[in-house]
Amino acid sequence: MSCFRKLTAMKKMIVTLALLLACVTMAEGQTYTTLWKQVKEAEQKDLPRTQYDVLMKIARKAQADRLPGQLMKAELQGARVMAEIAPDSLQPAVERMEQRMESEQDVVLKTVYQVVLRRIYRDNAELERTPLEVTLTPELCRQLAAAKAVDYEPLTVKGVDSRIFDDDLLSVIGYELGQYQPLHDYYQQAGNRRATFLTALELLRQQRPQGRVELKKSEYLHRVDSLISEYGDLVECGEAAVEHYRYMDTYTDATAEE
Repeated sequence: MSCFRKLTAMKKMIVTLALLLACVTMAEGQTYTTLWKQVKEAEQKDLPRTQYDVLMKIARKAQADRLPGQLMKAELQGARVMAEIAPDSLQPAVERMEQRMESEQDVVLKTVYQVVLRRIYRDNAELERTPLEVTLTPELCRQLAAAKAVDYEPLTVKGVDSRIFDDDLLSVIGYELGQYQPLHDYYQQAGNRRATFLTALELLRQQRPQGRVELKKSEYLHRVDSLISEYGDLVECGEAAVEHYRYMDTYTDATAEE
């Protein structure tokens, strides 16, 4: 009888272990697409705690798979969700990301962490963090240009102009930081004329005067026209033409006929 009870108990233990193993296998087998779908569904049903739990599952899976884009998007969104559930929880979530950044040895990945944290600091003044300074040196530009933005999806989203920049991570980081001069210098040296034009235009926009001026005395319009003259053969140059007329309409005394 005793042997029978032991055998029954052993069978129950084996079944339990088999069920646990099956659950683990199912969790490991879930794709990122499936998990993000669950996040979306939890958000739509207003279930922030469920949403957070799935996000942390994505983060753990991404860390094991060495997928920084998945990891950081899950951590970012998880921090936002937890801040809504309990505002005090944002601080420890950010501290975890700061620890990852400090310990990261890969220069490109460390830069991505810095840029992400920089955005978090900017959007959450209550954290009382000093803004992170990220400088795009020529060497860092080279390394970021060699990295593809697709490797950091879904943190990065492919834009309509990404092909102009060869889908690199440099353009994503540079545009986020608003550091167009190092981008312009890199693409010009690399012989990417379309990217050189677009970054030159962004540089010019950063220097756009705000006060109204006489049309004929506008140095800014003269510089825009110089860009059009140099890059007029490019389809992208249409953006400079739009900038020309938008500035005329907003900041000069131009008439409708002009």
